[in-house]
Amino acid sequence: MVAENNKSQQDLKSHMDSLFDFSSRIPYQKSHFITTLQAAKSLIGINPKKPPEQMLKWIESYISRYSDNIGNENQASNTKKLEIITIEEFAKLVNKNEKLLALDYVRKLHLVASPQYLAEYILELSLDRSASHVLFCWYIYKSLKNIKDEGKLFFLELGVNCLFDNDLKIKNADFIILCFFREILDTIYIRYSTVYPLLMQLLLSLKIKCEKEESYYLEKEIGPFIKYDREFGLLSFLATLKKDEYSSEMIIQLDAIRSLIKYSSNNKCFTYKEIINSNLEYNA
Repeated sequence: MVAENNKSQQDLKSHMDSLFDFSSRIPYQKSHFITTLQAAKSLIGINPKKPPEQMLKWIESYISRYSDNIGNENQASNTKKLEIITIEEFAKLVNKNEKLLALDYVRKLHLVASPQYLAEYILELSLDRSASHVLFCWYIYKSLKNIKDEGKLFFLELGVNCLFDNDLKIKNADFIILCFFREILDTIYIRYSTVYPLLMQLLLSLKIKCEKEESYYLEKEIGPFIKYDREFGLLSFLATLKKDEYSSEMIIQLDAIRSLIKYSSNNKCFTYKEIINSNLEYNA
């Protein structure tokens, strides 16, 4: 039985790895598959031995709306030799709205800098934009560890494309980032000293915006499940759903609540008001 369970978990891991590989080859778009896939993977990680079966089936049908296009226009690279390559120059290109040059530059940076460092820097740049940009770049950062080295550049390019998308709007992103902030600070370590003040500044503005709302998406539905079982209650809730009741929005929202529960010492019921009114404290 143990051997069968191990094989089942290994098969699931291999399948998820293949989905991440496919996701890295999907051209940038506002509702990119990577955000849903990474959120789903985090929910599966609550108890890998018993993954939400209906969610896995839903992912298989959901992915059919996407197609890979690894030979898209963003892949063309300027072969002009650069004497000095710096992260500051990359930031200048982003701030000047030079998208194609920034994409070309990140490919050159990728030759001399670690993908994790570049992903953290892209996340840092997103903090000057909106919660939607931060959320997308956060999922890009988390996804790097699920992809082989040869695919990491494509994820970095997705992050760069996101920085230039002035119309990006992910539903409930403001509240979701409030849920994620402790996990972000607990995970970032290369550029922590610069990410921390920018993130805290953003969080203060997000709290003010969120105070206008009364509840978060699915609060009434999941409240009884997480009150006593915390993140495992999310799996119990998912087990009550049929495949056609799943959505990308729901999976991302549940991942945010998972993060809030896991990285918080708060043992309360995690109501909307408790979350919004809680202190933005982080013990490094």
